[in-house]
Amino acid sequence: MWACYRTVFNYLEIFKSDIYNCVSLDNLPLSREPAIAFDDIEETNEAADYLETILEKMQLNKGQLETLNCYMSEMGFVETARFLSVNLSTVWRRRLQLQQIYIQKIAAVNY
Repeated sequence: MWACYRTVFNYLEIFKSDIYNCVSLDNLPLSREPAIAFDDIEETNEAADYLETILEKMQLNKGQLETLNCYMSEMGFVETARFLSVNLSTVWRRRLQLQQIYIQKIAAVNY
């Protein structure tokens, strides 16, 4: 009988520790304001055309493109989730999709 109580207690402790380790996105501090302005960056026409060509080949949807822009602005997962008003797992999933799309459509062709 005590073994049953110990097993149930250990099972419940796993969930209890998960609850204590969870933090709301609203309680996490922002390290800095999101950097979304690109006015100070100088790009040549050749580089801009190259990047535009890559984005056209990748055929991203709106959410993936927004996530890519946040990633290129050096925003972290939490900042991106707050900025786009989406769940943290959505940002993670979109970035994983971006990597897979890049490998399939760009890197595999150039290799």
